[in-house]
Parts: sequence; structure tokens; C-alpha cells
Amino acid sequence: MCDPSWEVATDAELEAYADYRPDSGYGGVPGRMCRPGDRQIEDGFTFYGHRAALYAYRARACGDRSPTEARTWLETTEAGRGTWEAAKPPAATLADVPDCVLAALAERFQNAAHEDGLVLTGLPAYLQQLRADERTAVDQQLVYEGKEVERLEGILKDLRTARNRTVTRILAWADGRDDAEIARLASIPPDNVRDWRARLTTEQTTATP
Repeated sequence: MCDPSWEVATDAELEAYADYRPDSGYGGVPGRMCRPGDRQIEDGFTFYGHRAALYAYRARACGDRSPTEARTWLETTEAGRGTWEAAKPPAATLADVPDCVLAALAERFQNAAHEDGLVLTGLPAYLQQLRADERTAVDQQLVYEGKEVERLEGILKDLRTARNRTVTRILAWADGRDDAEIARLASIPPDNVRDWRARLTTEQTTATP
């Protein structure tokens, strides 16, 4: 009743397996293994030694290397930090890399740790969490950008409306200024002012009885 993933599970993960309490069936490793198959061990049995068995299984898998949490090694040791810096994807963050790149990074980190006499535990989950955290930050950035664009578009709409009123007002003066001069003041192409003037002239002609 051994899962290969236990070979590199963190202490916290092993503890969770040992203490597992499903809604039905037995706790610990038997309950955890029977749960996916919707199986229940016959009543009357008591299982013990889950925790010791899990740690012993991992110890045998690690051999003469010491199990060390990936987060601890990568974030607090010189060797781990150096490996991380050397392995960073060029011009990208973890948020941008696919699963295959995460898997390649995990293998690279594990090999580097082996040279240090260690086995990294919880490594895939650690990298996936880092990527998830970065992607959450990108989501939050998009929310901010979306709201800011919406805000600025609202301001732009109001300013455009105000500008249009002012251009219409000046055109109505008919004070002899040409389209290019008014366009320069409004920061718009002269052709826009020419078309505007034509529309106003048409409207005024139509409105005259």
C-alpha cells in the first residue's frame, strides 16, 4: 500500500497521510488508499504505525541522502539559491512557463540537490504553487489595468464631448478663422473641422424656414 509519491513527500504531507480521516472507512494510510476505490476495510481492525511506516518508506527511497523540503533548500541555502538563479527561465517568470518546463526545473533542482547529498521533498508542489502565486498576481494586475482603462476611457469620453461642444461653439461664431487654425487649437485634423463646419452649415440651412 505504498504510493511512489511518498518517496519525495514533505513531512507535512506524510503527517496528513498518517492522520487521514475520511468520512467513511478507516483513517491513516489504509483509509487513504481505499478511499479512491470506494472500498472499506472490514470493521474490527485497528491499524497503527502509519507514521513510522511512511517515514521509513521515504528513508529507504532516499538511501544515504537526507530528505529536505524544496522550499527550505531553494530559499535559504547558498547552493539552492545559486541553482535557482542559474535555472531561471530567460526573459520570463514562472507564470509564463508550461508544465513541461516546471518538470524540467524540478529535475534540474533535484539533480543539484543530489550532488549536495539531499533529496528535495515536495518539489513539484512547491514549483506549482510558486507559478500559481505569480499567475494570481498577473490576474490582479489585469484587474487593475482593466479598471484603469475603464476610468481613463470615461474621462476621455467626457473630454471629447466637452471639446466637441467648444469646437461647435467657435464654428458658430463664423469669425473668419479657417479650419486649420481651429483644428490646431483642438488638436484634431483639419479635415475633421471642415466636415464639422459642413454639417453645421447643412443643419442651419435645414433649420431656416
